Amino acid sequence: MGARTTTFYMANLGSELLRMLAARERNDEKAFRESARRSLALADSALAREHARGREEILTLKKIINDFLGGEARYAITKKEIESYFFPFAIKQMEMS
Repeated sequence: MGARTTTFYMANLGSELLRMLAARERNDEKAFRESARRSLALADSALAREHARGREEILTLKKIINDFLGGEARYAITKKEIESYFFPFAIKQMEMS
């Protein structure tokens, strides 16, 4: 297994956010909350990287996750936007593996 880089955490964060949204669409509150918890943990792991780039973006992602959890919908983020944002991380991670 390769090193766990910021790219690794971001690629996995994208997958977890999509799982979170899928759980919400299924009205599966337990899976939604578990996925949100894992998403926040991945964001924290990305932030903990000594040379993490995009710290402000990661902090914004945490706000978006918390927004989903709180049900406030301050951010109008769609599944398509999440896919578009995280797809490059997934591709880069696959190339690095």
